[in-house]
Amino acid sequence: MTDTVFCTHFDSHYLPQGLALLSSIERHAPGMRLWVLALDSRCHELLSALHHPLLRVLALDEVETPELRAARANRSWSEYCWTLKPFLPQLVGERDAEADVVVYIDSDCWLPGPVAPLLARFEASAAACMITPHAFSPHRDATAIAGIYCAQFMPFRQNADGLAILRWWQERCLECCSSTHGQGPLGDQGYLDEWPERFGARVFVLDQPELTLAPWNMERFWGRVHAKPCLYHFQGFRLYRCGGWLVIRASAGVPLGRDALMPLHRAYLGDILAMLKRLPARSLAPRPLPTPQQDPRGLLLLLPRLLLLHWVVWLRPLPPALRGRAAASP
Repeated sequence: MTDTVFCTHFDSHYLPQGLALLSSIERHAPGMRLWVLALDSRCHELLSALHHPLLRVLALDEVETPELRAARANRSWSEYCWTLKPFLPQLVGERDAEADVVVYIDSDCWLPGPVAPLLARFEASAAACMITPHAFSPHRDATAIAGIYCAQFMPFRQNADGLAILRWWQERCLECCSSTHGQGPLGDQGYLDEWPERFGARVFVLDQPELTLAPWNMERFWGRVHAKPCLYHFQGFRLYRCGGWLVIRASAGVPLGRDALMPLHRAYLGDILAMLKRLPARSLAPRPLPTPQQDPRGLLLLLPRLLLLHWVVWLRPLPPALRGRAAASP
């Protein structure tokens, strides 16, 4: 029987979303471990203190190589996080001797249902790894996201073929993980476009992209799967603080139907709030919401997006765990 584990990385700013991911794995991928590369000391401290039976935590300074440190010196924080991504499945495979398959999953993803149907597609393929198509909705501006394929959910077999693909991806990301199209592939996932041709049958392209919903394909697939996806990618979901209130931006830039908000976004928020109760009071703080004094355009830009459902904003009392000072990213 295949032993499958998950891996991801995030800093203390994304820790609430990462905890929601852990909760969904516990619920819909029972027994599967989640390895987290904690990108700052506060995140590492809080995750380690949970003593969760399915959680394994790595510190950034434990795994950084000289090549990664050199790349970090000349990149934004986002670009460096993208650079790290192809190293995680190999790092976890080296530390988890029982793992046959290591699945990289973005920290802002969440499992609304059993992950087994998604993993079964990969298992049946006998490929070394799997990539998921973005499968943009018909009216979605595909230029907003680089590439045909998404790096949100990527299983890798722990064998020679899987390692060869990872090493090729690692080399490309060390060369460039740009935040602009002009400097090469945007982020890390622009490199995936050539994988089917370059690696052939060693790469399986998910043939049921509706199993992985996201804002960019929700319009296309929601009516077909209706609350039965294996994965939802909460791109644009952000937590802010405003006085004693938690301000939740559920989405940005893409209209979301109310039928999707109820079963997905509200359940996701429920997982976040439930997991935050396991953290000490004043251990974290979300970013402050920009005020009109900081950006006079803020209200002018916000109102039309609210009316068009491009942004969905909720208010909740600030949980005790989020009433402190957030750790800064390295």
